[in-house]
Amino acid sequence: MIEVTDTGVGMSEEVRARVFEPFFTTKESGAGSGLGLATVYEVATNHGGIVEVESSVGEGSTFRVRLPRQLAVASGTSKKGRRQIATWDSAARPSVGRVLVVDDQELVRRSLGRLLRAAGHEVTFGSDGRDALGAYASESGRPDVVLMDLDMPHLAGAETLEKLREIDPDARVVLISGYYDEPRKRHLMSLGAVDFLAKPVDAHRLRESIRLAMTIPRTHD
Repeated sequence: MIEVTDTGVGMSEEVRARVFEPFFTTKESGAGSGLGLATVYEVATNHGGIVEVESSVGEGSTFRVRLPRQLAVASGTSKKGRRQIATWDSAARPSVGRVLVVDDQELVRRSLGRLLRAAGHEVTFGSDGRDALGAYASESGRPDVVLMDLDMPHLAGAETLEKLREIDPDARVVLISGYYDEPRKRHLMSLGAVDFLAKPVDAHRLRESIRLAMTIPRTHD
């Protein structure tokens, strides 16, 4: 067990309920990505562990990472009081669509995948534009929506978008980037992008964008 305690401002119940959610942050815009605690949660659960948090406003917070001594799924019970095991996205929900997440950073891929799985989507992954094109090699394996980083090595998002639209004129592509501005968004939308989002991505905004993309009817079947 690893325990870390601070004497900071603490967290409200509302914040504590979302503290492990990828891209959720209480910091000002540009001051944090919201991936720090999401990474802790990801690493701990991937090793069969759990994460617990206690916090009260004005009294600070305590985080505990509990890992199994052997490679087996860890079990834990939360006690009454302020302790809480992180299960914000563990509820099973029916799949509502297939989303291909393409980003050259593994942590970002996993974090985006967690957000989309929590919304009920089936998620697959790719590390660059070549993977996105490969997913369209077989019509039966094509995703409903491609969520893709714009700035990647080998084959970047804008070029991949154009190639995907050549393969499938109805390809639904949502682009994301840390370099966001309105003229760039207008250009990408003119190329056929469904939406263009800024990193760090707001979880609600992302899910809404994917949901809307899936409502776009196909016209070339």
